[in-house]
Amino acid sequence: MSSLKNRFSSKLGSKLVSFFLGFITIGIVPRALGVDQYGNLNFLLNFFNKTTKFLTFGTLSAYYTKLSAKQNEKKIIGFYSYYIILLIALVLMIIIGIKQFGFKSIIWPDQQMKFVYAAALFSILSLISNITRQTSDALGLTVKNEFIFIIQSFLGVAIMLTLYYFKILDLESYFIYNYFLFIFVIFGGFIVINKKKVFQISTFVFPSKKIKIFLKEFYDYSHPIFFHGLILFFITIFDRILLQKYYGSVAQGYYGFALKLSSIIFLFSSSFGPLLLREFSINYKNKNHEENERLFKRFLPLFLYISTFLSLIVYFNSEEICVIVGGNEYIGASKVVSIMALYPILQTYAQFNGSIFMGLERTSIIRNIGFFTSLIGLVLMLALVTPIIIEQVQIGAVGLALKMVTVAMISINIQIVVISKILNISLFKLIFQEISIILGLFIFGYIAKYSSIFFSEVQWLRLFIWSIIFIFLSVASILKFPQIFGMAKSDVKKVISF
Repeated sequence: MSSLKNRFSSKLGSKLVSFFLGFITIGIVPRALGVDQYGNLNFLLNFFNKTTKFLTFGTLSAYYTKLSAKQNEKKIIGFYSYYIILLIALVLMIIIGIKQFGFKSIIWPDQQMKFVYAAALFSILSLISNITRQTSDALGLTVKNEFIFIIQSFLGVAIMLTLYYFKILDLESYFIYNYFLFIFVIFGGFIVINKKKVFQISTFVFPSKKIKIFLKEFYDYSHPIFFHGLILFFITIFDRILLQKYYGSVAQGYYGFALKLSSIIFLFSSSFGPLLLREFSINYKNKNHEENERLFKRFLPLFLYISTFLSLIVYFNSEEICVIVGGNEYIGASKVVSIMALYPILQTYAQFNGSIFMGLERTSIIRNIGFFTSLIGLVLMLALVTPIIIEQVQIGAVGLALKMVTVAMISINIQIVVISKILNISLFKLIFQEISIILGLFIFGYIAKYSSIFFSEVQWLRLFIWSIIFIFLSVASILKFPQIFGMAKSDVKKVISF
């Protein structure tokens, strides 16, 4: 537990730095680029981020799980390195193929090819950066590696503010800026990882028999995720292409802006995900099922509470936050931001559920649930965004946001039913916990909202008063009556101690 505590503390510290520094710069890029260019940026990055994720075929989870359980098997790193080289070649072939066969106007409408290549390189470097981070986590080097990310965060803010001050922040400089930061953490990660003497010839040279063993292990683990990823890839790409076709870059900008805000909220919970998956994997290998149950029951309520708390701050103040962060140009994104603010709550639950399924190598469950909910999502997308099903209902980025939240809500509740059986936990308690935390904080949010109206009509002052009331009610309630939120007083004390 002390090792987990140290690794989580370092990762949370890194995420906290990213969170607070992110608030300094979050409005700079949308303001500097404008809604139209910011929409183009998000459209292209979404395409290539989803493409690179799909081309991993679910193997990244297999890589992390296998390496966590077999930390002395360094050849896993060598094997996966060759796979990533193949993936990079595939991305390049896809770009050339789309361009040569005349599909550019369909896949990337109104986009310049130089930015298409730039977005592809961005996604590749992002993937490699993520792999180095997961490798260090799997090898138990989280504390040292997270220090590099803290340095990167401060460095990134300094460069970003400089670019903005001298008015040279545009799409080209934004891509170059990110390339520099990615390369910084990749090489820093290599140095940390090599403390385990990874980068030796023996790591990258192995007989064909070993290759077959790795291929079989990765296939057995990943092939259910592959089919889920295949469906998810086409649907998410299809979503953004439809949004671009019917509503253009401005709608992309609104949705991308809302997604960026929700991703910052999710930073806290995401810090624990990889570490939790590592613990589940090790416990599964050691047949320590009671420890997995204990970890799930101990930490899910806490992170669900934190995510809901942060999400509702944005939900109840979306209009004010849009103006403060993005300026008046983004006031039209307030409804999208309000809806997407709820997404991190569902992501937190999905992360815990996914860690159980992947750590226990039950990846087929992810595939089956994902296939079902993807079909629901497709129908919702066609109904809410396009005139194909209901001509009168076309609500653009708001429709896409509603679709994302609805599908995630259905998905996690199906997962909860399955997990209650796997971990032998009361389904009633899990559902009660979920409802009590979310509903309780919603009530506090509305109390704060109507109370703040009586104090001031000034927008920023009303936001400040709302925050004070909401924070007081939320913190006081969990300290005084933790059982209302599905937690015992002993759990709260242990979590604070942790």
